[in-house]
Amino acid sequence: MKLRPLSKEGESQFANALEKSSPLPPDLKLLATLRYDTNLKHLTRRVPIAMEDSDEDTFFLSKIHHKKLKYNARLLGWDINVSHTQMVNKMLEAVQTASTQGEHSALKIRLTVDRFGAMDATASPVLERDNLFSGLSTQSQELKDSTDPVFEVYVDKERFKPAVVNMIKTTDRSMYNTLRERNGVFVNSSKEVLLIGTDNDILEGSITNVAFLRGKEWVTPKLDNGGMVGAVRSFLLELGYIKEGVIKADTLVDGEYVLLFNGVQGVCAGKICLK
Repeated sequence: MKLRPLSKEGESQFANALEKSSPLPPDLKLLATLRYDTNLKHLTRRVPIAMEDSDEDTFFLSKIHHKKLKYNARLLGWDINVSHTQMVNKMLEAVQTASTQGEHSALKIRLTVDRFGAMDATASPVLERDNLFSGLSTQSQELKDSTDPVFEVYVDKERFKPAVVNMIKTTDRSMYNTLRERNGVFVNSSKEVLLIGTDNDILEGSITNVAFLRGKEWVTPKLDNGGMVGAVRSFLLELGYIKEGVIKADTLVDGEYVLLFNGVQGVCAGKICLK
């Protein structure tokens, strides 16, 4: 499946911002996080074509994550070889290391690549899921029957103008960590918080891309205002589950369903909490 990148205009804006920005931290690395799951075939039963982009039948959409790492390296002007074979081997090594600390059917894989092309991967236990595409069932009995959580989704009160370091996924997560702490959203909680741009456009969640039901279509924010390219986002766009558009924060309704998606959780349902 293709990666959905920034538009040409968005890439030009990124290049201009990169040129004008302060030098990036020398220890900054590209970051990708995805799910390893021995039950992946069952978890993707709603959209089985996902297995075609998942290495070893266990690494969720890893082939798209590889494309994203290569793309982000190009955006930063890093002349490095992001090897797919090396990436798979690093992930397998991380899983093997994690297995020495206990048996886990589901793991979060954290991949990093530095400016010289050095790659590393770690694996840590992650909460089990019943269906990695359960969020697509928000209007059906299937959601009610699922054991997957429905997330509480909050809206940050501050307005955000992304720096270059926040426009692609890197190891600098300080801004997102501060955002989550400010809104009481903690690791492994069924909560998420939305980032809002200075023009009142919704950008993304603190750890997820998002989509909103407008009419009969799920609409995900365009990336050019500051959201990150996402592997699951690209996958859903390519299959026509979502489309790109502009979503203003003042159009949100308390209690409305949203979709939250990333490489570890898949597609989850959420409900807007304004009160």
